[in-house]
Amino acid sequence: MAKRTREQGLQLAFEYQQSGMKQTDFAQSNDVTLATLRYWVWKSRKEQKLNLLKNNFVEIREKEYSAVSSGGLLLQTTKAALQFEQLPNAQYLVQLLNGIHTE
Repeated sequence: MAKRTREQGLQLAFEYQQSGMKQTDFAQSNDVTLATLRYWVWKSRKEQKLNLLKNNFVEIREKEYSAVSSGGLLLQTTKAALQFEQLPNAQYLVQLLNGIHTE
């Protein structure tokens, strides 16, 4: 069989996940090797995790932030400016930026 494209492999993994079948049964009924199915299921899960990580970050371009002389942080957009005297907790900063990004 010809090598699958990324899209075909991810579709195979999706169909397996939706089937509710055991991997061995699904592979046999779809004429693929168990190793091929397992590879694409692994690849699919890896991409899903990466997409989740990407969605937890907001891009800040170089001109939108600068260091403050006291060691703080200044965030500027066309609509707002936030200045922190000390660097805030990273998780707080992510939540804050996500809130700004979605509005």
